[in-house]
Amino acid sequence: MAGNWKILKMEPCNLPQKLTIGFLKIMKDTAGANFILCCTNSKWNKPYDICKQTLITNLPKENIVKMILHETLDGKFIISAIESIMQKN
Repeated sequence: MAGNWKILKMEPCNLPQKLTIGFLKIMKDTAGANFILCCTNSKWNKPYDICKQTLITNLPKENIVKMILHETLDGKFIISAIESIMQKN
């Protein structure tokens, strides 16, 4: 993407309780970045979430990412993939 994008303050979205708990458990153990879950798509074959990512660096860097969460057979959530959608310059 070209241009000078500005990522506005984003509020977390309301999710089903099971997904919220799974997301929070994953994020508790994630180092190097903070994530705010902004919206979710769970009605397709491959559900995904759109998040605001803030990389914890000397000068924090913000991105919008697509995150794919997967629930394992034993009920634990794992991050299958994180793909950058938009990067702030």
